[in-house]
Amino acid sequence: MATPGFAQQVDPAAYAKAQQLMSVMGVDKSIAGVTDDQAKVDSSTLFLKIKILEANPGQEAKVTQVVNAAYRASMTPLLPEYLNYVTGLYASAFTPQELDQMAAFMQTPAMQHMRAAAVSGQDPPQADMDAINAYNVTPLGQKMTKVLPDITQKMNVYTVDVLRVKGREQIYAELREDLPRAGLNVPNPFQPDTFIDQKLHDNAMGAQ
Repeated sequence: MATPGFAQQVDPAAYAKAQQLMSVMGVDKSIAGVTDDQAKVDSSTLFLKIKILEANPGQEAKVTQVVNAAYRASMTPLLPEYLNYVTGLYASAFTPQELDQMAAFMQTPAMQHMRAAAVSGQDPPQADMDAINAYNVTPLGQKMTKVLPDITQKMNVYTVDVLRVKGREQIYAELREDLPRAGLNVPNPFQPDTFIDQKLHDNAMGAQ
């Protein structure tokens, strides 16, 4: 099975189980759309706002609104591709049985409490920590500890090298139309800058 957005062949059974895991973990919902908060901190939009403000001094609020909207419109259609890629990573790294066990563990009270604690900023109960630590020393827990950092790195690299590049081209195309409609000047020249691409790639790879 050639999973969309994933070059390697993936076992269909493992992919189906990985999809279930994504749902249990809430990954599918967390990347269902792009928010203004994400747009505010993305390096692409920060650089764009600086460039556009140079051509539109004193229009920060309007520029921010237009750029954030263009970012959402450009990046949101790419998210299903990203979800397919992440799902493929899990499906290629774990067996269907392991993915079933991981989904079951994510639904235990200990993990539910841990996720709630992460949202609230509070420390989870010690009993939950003990349960998680006990799971981490199981064969699957040890495999997860070994494999998940690599999956995370591949996700980060894909975000920088694929999603960001595709989205950047679309954002500029959107803004060439949206800025005049909002009564704002289009900077001249106005084209994607690629000078930070290598730095972002190196950061995603963990380079020093």
